Amino acid sequence: MEEVYLCSEYLRTHPLFKSFGSDLASLAQKDYPGKGYFEGKDIPSIDLDEYERNTKLSNDCTSDGVVGIADVLDSRMTNRRLLLTELRMDYKNQKNLDFSNILRKYTHSSEILREHDSEKRIDSEFALVFSNSTASKARRWISNWAKESSKKDAANWKAYDPEGFCNYINYGKELPLRPMDETFGIVAGWCNKAIDGYNDISELREKVEIYWSKLKIRYLLPDMQYVSKELSAYLAALSAPPGEEGELFRLEKSEIERIIRIQQK
Repeated sequence: MEEVYLCSEYLRTHPLFKSFGSDLASLAQKDYPGKGYFEGKDIPSIDLDEYERNTKLSNDCTSDGVVGIADVLDSRMTNRRLLLTELRMDYKNQKNLDFSNILRKYTHSSEILREHDSEKRIDSEFALVFSNSTASKARRWISNWAKESSKKDAANWKAYDPEGFCNYINYGKELPLRPMDETFGIVAGWCNKAIDGYNDISELREKVEIYWSKLKIRYLLPDMQYVSKELSAYLAALSAPPGEEGELFRLEKSEIERIIRIQQK
C-alpha cells in the first residue's frame, strides 16, 4: 500500500465544495461543541449534511465529511481521490454502531458526489473517527463484522482516533515524507547496542514490540517503514551463539522479524 497524503486541491475542484465547503474542525464542532477535535488543523471537507438540508432531503444518510487524498510515490502525488469520513467520537460500545446505517451513509454519499461530478474518484475506504479510548475497540468490532458473509463491506471501513486519522493522511508533513526524529534516535540506539546473547536480544524484542505497537496505533507509516528497513538489515548481520542459547536467540530474532513485518490490511 502506498502512503496517503492530504490532497485538498482535488477536493476543492468538486462542484459541491463551492457552496458546501467546510473543514473537519468545523464539522466536529457542530456535533461535539467545545471538544476541540481537529482544532487548528486545516483539513478541508464538503458538508454533505448541509447539502441535504438545503435540498430538503434527509440528512441522516450522509457521511459527516469528505476529504481529498492521494498516494505518494517518489515524492509525487498520484491516484487522487475523495475519502468519506464519519465522526463517531461519542460512541462508547458496539450497540451504538448500526452496520446498515454506516453502509447507507457510504453508498448515499458516494451517489451524491458522483451525481455532481461523475469523474471524481471515491476511495473504497470509509474512515470512521472515534475517541482515543474507543478507536481500538472499534477496530475489533469492524474486524468481526468483516468476517460475516453478510457484512463483508466492513472490510473497507477503518477506525481511527483523531490523531491517528491525521497521521494516516500525513497532515502537516512535507514531501518527501520522513520518520520522526524520535524514531531515528530509538533505532540508532537499538542498532548501536552490542547483542552478546539471548538475554540482550530478548530485551530488544520487548522494546521493539512496545515501540512498534505505538507506531501502528498512531498510523505512523513512514516510521514503521524505517524501523522495518533498518532493523531488518541489522538483524540479518547478527550471528547466533552456539548451543541451546543459540536456539533461543534465533527464536527471539524470528519474533522481532515477525513484529516488524508490515501488514497493510
